Amino acid sequence: MKKILFTILLAFAFVSATISAQQFFSPSGNSDEANTLYQKAIEAAFNAEHDKAVALFDKVMQKNPKCFMAMAHKALLAYHWEKKDDFNKNAAKALTMPAESGFEKSVASLLKARLENRSEDASAIAKEMSASNVNLAEAHLINSLIQFEEKDFAVALEALYNVKRLAPDFAPAYNMLGYAHMEQQQMEQAEKMFAKYMSLNPDSANPYDSMGDFLMAKGDYTKAAEMFEKAYSMNKDFKFSKEKAEEARKKADQ
Repeated sequence: MKKILFTILLAFAFVSATISAQQFFSPSGNSDEANTLYQKAIEAAFNAEHDKAVALFDKVMQKNPKCFMAMAHKALLAYHWEKKDDFNKNAAKALTMPAESGFEKSVASLLKARLENRSEDASAIAKEMSASNVNLAEAHLINSLIQFEEKDFAVALEALYNVKRLAPDFAPAYNMLGYAHMEQQQMEQAEKMFAKYMSLNPDSANPYDSMGDFLMAKGDYTKAAEMFEKAYSMNKDFKFSKEKAEEARKKADQ
């Protein structure tokens, strides 16, 4: 995976299981078709498939032009990929749309905090969002992303285990758990999470890139290079995997 703070949104190929409306949020005013597209867009966003996620959120907007959450996710996606102009544009547009539920209002407050560069407020809002929506996986997922940015990995882990509890087949959660455990120097747990991510999502490039990052951290440069090369062979958009493979080969030869 690319740098964790920006690929974790660069945070996530589709997961084999369908995510239920009870686990993830169904935005106000969406048809069943729009909700299906919305769930798939979230999966793509958290599987490091930026362009695919944007295209799917755009399709949701075509079905429901006033879908606040689709535009909010586009803004969050841009933020994590360091596309500042896109974030500003998408966040500003999202804030012109109706945020009807308490969860949507929390996300709106989060976007405002991000627009105003109020990191501490963003972190507090995200924590409260999790606390107020204990059975909503999406709330915990967004909270985990914010806490990654703030380097509060203990809180991120708590949020991610809530995602795992509510949506056990949502593969990207295991990817994020792997990185969070790595940041805590909990390498055994990290390896288990990356392996689970790969088992749930074997046909996607990102699990192999992530396992490559884990192996690099362990100093197993030859196997890391193999993982990065596999990721790039599966998805040519993963140019960062190719670059990391070259770096790993150099380290292995030293």
